[in-house]
Amino acid sequence: MSLINKVLKDLDKRGQEPFDRDAGGSAVERSEPKSKLPWIILALAIVGISLGVLLWPANDNQTMTVYEGGQSPQPEAAQQKSVQSQNQPAETSPREDKVNPNLGQPERGSGEIQALASRAVTPDETSSADKANEVKEPSPKQTKQLAEAQIEKEPAQAEKSNTDNDGVFVKKSVELAPEEIAQQNIEKAEKAQQQGRLTQAEEYWRQALSVTPDNKRVRKQLAALQYGRNKVTDALATLEVGFQRDRTDTDFRMLSARILEREARPGAALNVLLKSWPSADKKPDYSQKIALLAQDTGNYEVAETAYTRLIEAQPTEGRWYVGKALAQEQQGSNSALSTYQQALQRVTHEPTRQFIEQKIAALSAQANSAGKP
Repeated sequence: MSLINKVLKDLDKRGQEPFDRDAGGSAVERSEPKSKLPWIILALAIVGISLGVLLWPANDNQTMTVYEGGQSPQPEAAQQKSVQSQNQPAETSPREDKVNPNLGQPERGSGEIQALASRAVTPDETSSADKANEVKEPSPKQTKQLAEAQIEKEPAQAEKSNTDNDGVFVKKSVELAPEEIAQQNIEKAEKAQQQGRLTQAEEYWRQALSVTPDNKRVRKQLAALQYGRNKVTDALATLEVGFQRDRTDTDFRMLSARILEREARPGAALNVLLKSWPSADKKPDYSQKIALLAQDTGNYEVAETAYTRLIEAQPTEGRWYVGKALAQEQQGSNSALSTYQQALQRVTHEPTRQFIEQKIAALSAQANSAGKP
């Protein structure tokens, strides 16, 4: 605007000069050749300023697009900014200085204005020039995104150990304790047995026993399942491994003896039990089983020993005396009469008492007949 004022002042100044009186023409004729050049310069200046005003909002919109992350400014804001830039060229912001560096330069003369007017400036050239002079600074939104990306990067690096270079998740196997593996197989075996899948149940019991071979519960369950499926040999083998691993064990021997007894093999059952004979105080049923098997097999000496141990452990139990007296009687021992008499003092069951009384009478008669000459 200052350039226009300067041109207008120059024209007014020239129009006020006195005409040359010596010249023969009129004032209009004398001023006509001198007034063409200022009008041409004025027209060119107006054209240049109009182009600048038209191109300025486009450049400003492009600049705002860069700084505002793709959001185009409102038309009213662009018009207000162009008007402010025309009225106050010296108060442009630093961003505007970077977009249009010519604003801060001194006013150009009429020749420079004519040169600018004659040069056609396209929007593409202005855009490329503005982009070249722009200093790319991150907007507040971009800065926030960069900060969030940095925060997310730290846990990603912590989880990098669980992924390979291709970003594929790597499964790490966790080594379970033998007891945990056995428990898993036990649960599967019990469920399979309830559903009637006995073959799978037996396999699960085997797997549980393989990791915990000293687990007596698992071994008993496996042997019982095998015997229930009529796999007697497998059941006896399973139990035998158990009492071989623990020589003092009696549970596996008792199970083996019961299986052999049911299979009509009392001698084999007795031999299994005799390999480990615990105290009658701790295992009275063990000694009782030995006594019964010994009587069935005719091994009365072993039977007498078994009943003697039971009497020592439970001296008030009359049935142990009866069993011992029978074993002594079968051996032809004279001690049988005395043992029956002790049994009669402890037995309360009437039929058993009658049986004992008959035995006492018979042995007493035999003794009296043997004592006669």
